[in-house]
Amino acid sequence: MSWGTIERVLTVMSWNMNQRESAWDRLEEVATRNDVSVALLQEARRPERSLPAGWNVHPPADDGARWRIAVPRHYQAADGSLRETRRRFASAVVGRDDLSFTPREPIELHQAAEGTFAASHPGQFAVADIGLNGGRRLTVVSLYGIWDRMLDSGDMYAEATLHRAISDLTMVFQERGNEHVLVAGDLNIYSYADGTVWGDRYLTVFSRLAAYGLEAVGPFRPDGEPRLDRCPCPDVECRHVNTFLYRSDRGSRPHQLDYVFATPALRDRLTACWADPDPDWPTHSDHRPVLASFDL
Repeated sequence: MSWGTIERVLTVMSWNMNQRESAWDRLEEVATRNDVSVALLQEARRPERSLPAGWNVHPPADDGARWRIAVPRHYQAADGSLRETRRRFASAVVGRDDLSFTPREPIELHQAAEGTFAASHPGQFAVADIGLNGGRRLTVVSLYGIWDRMLDSGDMYAEATLHRAISDLTMVFQERGNEHVLVAGDLNIYSYADGTVWGDRYLTVFSRLAAYGLEAVGPFRPDGEPRLDRCPCPDVECRHVNTFLYRSDRGSRPHQLDYVFATPALRDRLTACWADPDPDWPTHSDHRPVLASFDL
């Protein structure tokens, strides 16, 4: 793909599509309403029909093998047998035609040569470079926290796969001259700083991203709005917003699982970061779209 250039405010959307085919139609609605140029998707199933005119998608829609998280290749069923993974979804980057982007293609880790861009869990993240004015570039990453499960207790945790992804993305994060990097997605981190060992372990993901200069820029609760009801965070200054409802049930405990991270040079150009205000968002996914705009 050829390099595009941006000389305007760029709005990026991040959304876990909850593996729903209908979410592709919803994507167009939200993107049009918010003037979105780039969408970072998680739990996206391969689009079964052509995307609306004016959109490009990576991985390519006709490459069915890429629309899955392929490693681990099996899961252990209740009877102890190994069965093929059911994760028939992937992370993706979608861009407007007037914003041509250049995808970065990681190689499955066991096949990668030393010094090449590799992925421990193919499909967990998607990366693309976007051309900016003045010869600069913006690198965007759609990131998903894959669940692991303890065999003894059944407890689920996501920080291990996120740390593997961060290790894989190190080549991108510390590349010379890569000042403008944006990471967004569903981290599947529930516990925040709730005083438990699970919360402490989850927070290592935030601190590790910060070590690469990637700071959470939102979405945060706007000043004057009440604290998120039943948030597990003990911080009296809690600024979480609801981006997830289990099974899209409005009676479920609200959580924030979706975040946007940016390097300092990009953060300084942030104009707004917010969650989609549509009150009917749970009818389209168990996750709420989050958006961020930058003056580039």
